[in-house]
Amino acid sequence: MEINSEVLASIEKAAYYGFEINEVADLIGIHQESFELLFVREENHPAVKAYQKGLYQAEFDLREAEMNSALSGSQPAQEGMKKHIKKASNKLKEISNG
Repeated sequence: MEINSEVLASIEKAAYYGFEINEVADLIGIHQESFELLFVREENHPAVKAYQKGLYQAEFDLREAEMNSALSGSQPAQEGMKKHIKKASNKLKEISNG
């Protein structure tokens, strides 16, 4: 199967909705093992990038919703965002210190 822009969009959307790699392979009609090997051998393959983008976009959208809830006064959302921000801040310090 050719991995064209339409297939890449399907991969991204499936990842956004939390489908695992083997499930995405089934959805787009690619042999599971062949598709999984792309993630091991070709980390810059467009299909791998599309999958990663879908996951990251989902995480971004969820955090955006969590931030909106936090700003509206939700205590659990505020605590969750504090944890995300602390983790990101710690990573930045780790990178900055060498």
